[in-house]
Amino acid sequence: MKRDLAKEFGHALRQLRQARRLTQEALSEQAEISVEYLSRIERGLHKSPPSWSILERLGRALRVVVEKRGMSWTIKLAA
Repeated sequence: MKRDLAKEFGHALRQLRQARRLTQEALSEQAEISVEYLSRIERGLHKSPPSWSILERLGRALRVVVEKRGMSWTIKLAA
């Protein structure tokens, strides 16, 4: 994943987590990923994009819908 895109994604994820009033610890627990991995994603330090299963788990924990669209994804607020 290109560094700029990784940083943009991480920033958006952090903003959404904070808007949901979740700590990294709470989100990582709900999404069943490590706090360290979540922190790396939010800082744009991961070398490859999170897998679809990770995106889906983050989406459920954040109450958003992650839809796969070809080689990209869309996030929508859940009802």
